[in-house]
Amino acid sequence: MTGIAGPKKSIQTKRIFMDAFIALNHDKMIDKMSIKELCNRVGLNRGTFYLHFQDIYDLREQIENELLNGMKEIFLEFSKDIIIIKDPHIARNAFSSILAYIQKHHLYFEALLGPTGDISFINKIKNYVKLLLVDNLLLRDKENNINKDYYELILEYGLSANVGIIMYWMKNGMKIPIDELVTLYNELMFNGLAQGILTPNTSSRIPKEV
Repeated sequence: MTGIAGPKKSIQTKRIFMDAFIALNHDKMIDKMSIKELCNRVGLNRGTFYLHFQDIYDLREQIENELLNGMKEIFLEFSKDIIIIKDPHIARNAFSSILAYIQKHHLYFEALLGPTGDISFINKIKNYVKLLLVDNLLLRDKENNINKDYYELILEYGLSANVGIIMYWMKNGMKIPIDELVTLYNELMFNGLAQGILTPNTSSRIPKEV
């Protein structure tokens, strides 16, 4: 029984520190935090902290890696099919899955992507997706000898737009239902920004501010 309870308790303790860090990170940048403050918040000592983390930056990195690994599973599921851009259902399902994952862990994403968070976390996500999709695109179009920079530029544009949509969604309390947000995303992706502005979808149920 001890062998089972030990690892389980260790995981729970690690999660307590992670949750406490995120709670602080919502209002305070990492360079303004201290391990002492974190330990006092959770009622555990520094020795327990160092059993799990090298320092407070290692704590944040482990949180980011955990979230990124969860997103990687989703990206890997869709990466080979998403390059078949003629089928909007593939992009829709991929974006919907990402939004559902972010919504499930929204406290973590809101802190890390917020004004007191870590700007490099956004770049970690974008760079991973670019690497994954560029490799698949080059494999698909190897006979056409397409320049790698061409795809990287297009993906940088698209991913920056996606991140902007997600951050706006979180900043406004995720009030827009995922299905509606994905519909808007698909319209912009397949019809373009100009089309979305000139001929908006009047059937959208996206709630208005009151």
